[in-house]
Amino acid sequence: MRDKSTRFYLVALALLPLLANWPVLSGWLTVDPVYRTSGLGMGLEPGPLAGTPVTDGSDGWTSEALGRFAAKEWMSRRIPWWNPYNGPGLPLVAEGQNPALFLPFVLLLALPNGLFLLALALQEIAAFATYALLRHMNLGRAAAWAGGALFCLNGTFAWLADQPTMPIAFAPLLLLGVEMEWTAAREQWPSRGWMVAAVALALSLYAAFPETAYIDGLLGAAWAAQRLAVLPARRRLRFVSRVAGAAVTGVLLAAPYLVPFAHMLTVSEVNIHGAGLDKIAMFADALPVLSIPYVLGPETFAGADATGRLSLLWVCLGGYVPVPELVMAVAAMRGRAAPHRGLRLVLGAWIAAVVGTTFGVPGVMRAVYAIPGLAQVWVFRYAPPSCELAAAVLAAMAIDDWQKGRMGRLRAIVSAVLVGVAVALSLRPAWNWVPLLRASVEHYVWWLATSIITAAVAVLVVVACIRVAPTRHRFALGLAAVVGYSFALFMVPRLAGLRAAKLDEPAIAFLRDGLGLQRYYAMGPIVPNFGAYFGIASLNSLYVPNPQIWSDHIEAALDRAQAPFFFYFTGMFPTPSANIAQFVEHLPAYAALAVRYAVVPAGDDTLLRLASSGAQPLRLAYEDALMRIFEVENAAPYFEAAGGACRVSPQSRERVVTECERPTRLIRRELFFDGWRATVNGKRVDIEREGIVQAVAVPRGTVTVSFRYLPPYLAASAALGLLGLVILSAGAFWQTRHGRV
Repeated sequence: MRDKSTRFYLVALALLPLLANWPVLSGWLTVDPVYRTSGLGMGLEPGPLAGTPVTDGSDGWTSEALGRFAAKEWMSRRIPWWNPYNGPGLPLVAEGQNPALFLPFVLLLALPNGLFLLALALQEIAAFATYALLRHMNLGRAAAWAGGALFCLNGTFAWLADQPTMPIAFAPLLLLGVEMEWTAAREQWPSRGWMVAAVALALSLYAAFPETAYIDGLLGAAWAAQRLAVLPARRRLRFVSRVAGAAVTGVLLAAPYLVPFAHMLTVSEVNIHGAGLDKIAMFADALPVLSIPYVLGPETFAGADATGRLSLLWVCLGGYVPVPELVMAVAAMRGRAAPHRGLRLVLGAWIAAVVGTTFGVPGVMRAVYAIPGLAQVWVFRYAPPSCELAAAVLAAMAIDDWQKGRMGRLRAIVSAVLVGVAVALSLRPAWNWVPLLRASVEHYVWWLATSIITAAVAVLVVVACIRVAPTRHRFALGLAAVVGYSFALFMVPRLAGLRAAKLDEPAIAFLRDGLGLQRYYAMGPIVPNFGAYFGIASLNSLYVPNPQIWSDHIEAALDRAQAPFFFYFTGMFPTPSANIAQFVEHLPAYAALAVRYAVVPAGDDTLLRLASSGAQPLRLAYEDALMRIFEVENAAPYFEAAGGACRVSPQSRERVVTECERPTRLIRRELFFDGWRATVNGKRVDIEREGIVQAVAVPRGTVTVSFRYLPPYLAASAALGLLGLVILSAGAFWQTRHGRV
């Protein structure tokens, strides 16, 4: 009977993310960000909920664009250390915010709709890892299922599909490893928990958003600290040593990612992540969105606010905890005689600390940002997933209390009243937006009423079902109300997908056929980094951190007023000088970086007039409904021999044959950056700096020049990673050899 019950819950848990994503899985709608963020989408037909409830373009220009290129490199049996398709060539793994080394998951990005499939896989992992954690804590199957369901349907997974969401799937696995070691120390039996925690930490880091991974690690540390406090003194050393060993092993395993990223930070600018984030807080208007996410409508309604405050709200929020789940989480902290009492309080304090920091509560904010490293992190954006996990665990504990007769209706009513009062108070400042939204957005009242009414009904159903000794039907109905409400909220972004969409394939094909090894520069269509997605080299780039040599060159020679980390005509951070006239003024500098084509919006005539007048070396080469493409007729080649005394025959970006009448310098218009090596007929030669690009000395006669990039300190990082793997393997072998689990 137990086996059948377990199978039922496991199957139900596996099916839940599939059902929540059925509009996309069925092929009815698409949420592929390439259509809405690349600038190349055409014929976009909105789904039932027109518009996108929450948009974070980095799911397209970083996770998908760079991730797809990395997946193709792996499929071609090459490690994707370098990205030749953006800027003058830029490091890929070292950029730190793309999933280049996130194996095997990154390979999903080689498939159509790959980012969606990757997010779905992570949802499944999050669900089962949370279930395993809660079952290990002796919660019942129904409660563990509910916890897994709530976490895999969390607000971060619902809203976002970019890199900050990817480490969160492994957070419950990290906690499971800690919990296994605590149980083993308490009961004095062997455990592989440290290995589970080490692998979870390594995967969190390879998921390539260190801010989220770090915050999840802090939650793991808080969990471990509470468990340490309740262990007998004589058993604490073992627990501490094994948890610390897990942390060290996880970091060692992730060294091939961490070392290049750390080096990149030393030679780059980090834009707004450098300092001062500890002084930023959200305005109180955003507070109700943390529990009733669409009370101010979806993100697309923010355009009704000319001040931009509503848009800022959506940029800064990273998830939500639905009201019914929040009620159950509060109820869990009120159970004085319930198991894991201290842990419940720690999880509640964690949620309070994150919310207090997000909204600038002075003492709380100061204490949180005193933690090393957090002053450079958008806590308000990247900490919500940890709160969602804490809330899911607390809600599961409350459900377990209820099922096992440890919670009565009074406790539920008090919790519901407390949450209701808090939500009502949070609505007061947000209510100022209601007149504006009612007047500007046709369907806003429907969103407002539906949000409040459904939240209230779900809470009332849960409270009405709770009894000290629940019947089977009441328990099932209450459980359905808690999970079903989260399910419904999760579906909203999926129903806002696109019914039909296509890309401007003729323009992509024109650029691919005409560029060769040269580049284009886009001033409108084709958002940065999508050059890597389509395999067409673009001088545009969107990198944080951004190599300092490239940032300096943008400011000195291309466009002083642009944000170098977002080198593009328009977009997130438009500037007064980001216009076509600026491109024309600095055209020789663009041409010197092998820019052969300039891409402008179809309705802009600036370059057309210049080309027609002969005032600039420009020629209209392609035109369609989205764009005009102009050829820069004096663009420098990718490979060039100084003095012109050579015949240069490129074989690829990394290999060229030269036939020279005399010794000369070969210029390769790829960024001069630590890690590049060159050989002439197999013999190592020095790479010199020519402006911001590379040059090597080549002798008289016919020679083959080859280039190869390997990250600095690669041998050290590989050795560290191998050491971590040896430690992990040795531990597994020892325990298997001795018959231990």
